[in-house]
Amino acid sequence: MGPVFSGEGRQMAIEIGFKLAPEPTARPTAKPGCGDKYEETKDLDIAKIAKLVREDIKAAIAAKTLPAGKYPVRISRYAGGQSLSVTLSDLPFNPLNPERVRNPHSNQDVFYSGEAVELIHAVEGLAKAYGYDHSDLQSDYFNVRFYTHVEFGSDWEATQREALKARIAAGEAIPPVRLSCRFTFCKKSEATPGDIYCPEHDVSATVIPLPLPVKTTVDPQVAFLTSLLGEEV
Repeated sequence: MGPVFSGEGRQMAIEIGFKLAPEPTARPTAKPGCGDKYEETKDLDIAKIAKLVREDIKAAIAAKTLPAGKYPVRISRYAGGQSLSVTLSDLPFNPLNPERVRNPHSNQDVFYSGEAVELIHAVEGLAKAYGYDHSDLQSDYFNVRFYTHVEFGSDWEATQREALKARIAAGEAIPPVRLSCRFTFCKKSEATPGDIYCPEHDVSATVIPLPLPVKTTVDPQVAFLTSLLGEEV
């Protein structure tokens, strides 16, 4: 799976001045705000949607676009809405960021590895393909077919955290993981075309290249490496 630059991270990019190309839809025929499988399933109950999501997850595991593991899909109905939840567990990797486990009171706010974040986004994408979202956050208006929740199982995550703590306590050298949370910044000297460099966050981290063309106005706090891209702002 490649890195995902969407959702909250994409919104933050827009807020701080990055001008991003529109996010492509999986199918050109999909209506604005609708998933690419919404039209063909719009008359189905959410219980049947959950069954389709399970089938999609099973197919993705078979195709090795999702790692093997447990992905139970559950639904909830309540006054004013409904939701579809997927709980991830028994995966072949530890989803946690070792640095955060080593020092939980540090300024490091990235709880999960890039691989874990990308998995969450991938599963969210499978579920949201059947939904629509016509919400307007600025006016506090919400209109969705169903809310989507994807998270790691609390018991499994706790087990993974204790396993990391045991390795750290034993003095094992645990290499840093690739991070992917909102933005991953890099040192200017280590940047490559497509990377983001921020003077306020000149830290060592594995860089996630942006999958979309990006231009921005010149800002002393957020500087895009236009010289490496060969573009002018």
